[in-house]
Amino acid sequence: GASAAYSTGRTFPDVNTGDWYYNDVMKCANSGIIDGLPDGKFHPESSLKRGEFMKLVAVIADFVPMTAAVNHWADPYYKVLNNAGVLWGLDIQDTYADLEKPITRYEMAMMIRNLCFNVYGENAVKLSAPESHIGDYSSVGSKYLDAVTQAYGKGILDGYTDGMFHGDSILTRGQAAAVVVRTAWASSRKSVSFATEVETATGGGLVNAADSFSFK
Repeated sequence: GASAAYSTGRTFPDVNTGDWYYNDVMKCANSGIIDGLPDGKFHPESSLKRGEFMKLVAVIADFVPMTAAVNHWADPYYKVLNNAGVLWGLDIQDTYADLEKPITRYEMAMMIRNLCFNVYGENAVKLSAPESHIGDYSSVGSKYLDAVTQAYGKGILDGYTDGMFHGDSILTRGQAAAVVVRTAWASSRKSVSFATEVETATGGGLVNAADSFSFK
């Protein structure tokens, strides 16, 4: 994914060198993946809507939506991602109300896991004692557990400074930039000492919400 050339020169008055998301925001902006808001600022702490994140995912998947928007401007992105299995397991409908809702970190994790497996064809990873590395591991619902652990294990996601993932929290624009870069550019992923890539029946193939892996 992310076939656009990376250049330099774009700046935002509210994104400064030293901010943890600086490099990721700049890479996304200068690659044409994500842009600022009409006031010229990036607003890294502002929330991201489901439809907005779907567009980002479609871009790094090199998908070109072919349908026209009907209910919402993000309709074409919803359809192309759903057809590719990126939205499988999520209770998000192709309606204006659903696409306008802020996206949670859980929902983001599910899309990223599905993208890695169903589009990029990556293998699954096996985690050693994930509960020791994800502070709120025991409270992650079964629906999202595989998505969270796989994204952690692939070095795409990490938690807050308190060690928790906080999956019910809303994804911010700065966080989205980091997730997009780590997903699309494998060299940007974090090194994960407690994860091992494994050959599985789903690695490189289609997965759905019913699939699960052993993390013990």
